[in-house]
Amino acid sequence: GVSPQRRPDAGRVLGYALGSGEGGRFHLDLIAHQTLTPSGLADGLLAACERRARSLAADQGLSSLRLTGYAGAGNTLQVTAYEAGGFSDFTHHFQMQVDFQGALPPVEWPSDLQVAAYQPKDELELYTLIQTAFERPGREPSTLEEWRRHLFRNGRYKPELFLLVRKQGRRVAAALSYDE
Repeated sequence: GVSPQRRPDAGRVLGYALGSGEGGRFHLDLIAHQTLTPSGLADGLLAACERRARSLAADQGLSSLRLTGYAGAGNTLQVTAYEAGGFSDFTHHFQMQVDFQGALPPVEWPSDLQVAAYQPKDELELYTLIQTAFERPGREPSTLEEWRRHLFRNGRYKPELFLLVRKQGRRVAAALSYDE
C-alpha cells in the first residue's frame, strides 16, 4: 500500500492509494478529493502503486501483470489520473442508493426460502455462488484470497448485512450490503 498524503498546514488527508494482489492480478483503490487534492498528487500515488505492483510481480517471477483500478465516474480527478496512467475504461459498476423515510414494514419471504445472515461457515458456498453468478466468456474467476479482500474489505463489513438465501437446502441468492 501507499501511505496517505497530508497537507502540512492543515493535517488533512488529501489522497490515498492502496494496492493489493497476487498471481499477476493486482487491484488499486485511489482516493483523491475532487477539489482539495493538489495537482499531481493522484498521479504520484498511482505511479507509486504501479511501481509496487511491478515489484511484487517481479518478486513472484511473473513476466506480466494486470493492474485494475477503481474510480467513481463523478470524480474526474480520479478518472483523469487513471487515463494519464495508461488505464482504459473496462467495465462499469453502479452504486445504487435509496433513502427511506420512517420505518419499513417487515419483509415477507416466500415459505420455500430460508434467509439468514452470513456466518464464517458460509464462506466457500458464498464464494462459489458469486463466482458462478459472474461467469462469462473471457472472465477469469477471482482467487479465494482476492475475493475475500474485495468482499470483506479487510474487515470493514457487517455480517448481519450479508443476507444469504437457501431454497430446498441449496444456496440460491445473496444480498450483500455495506454500511458506508
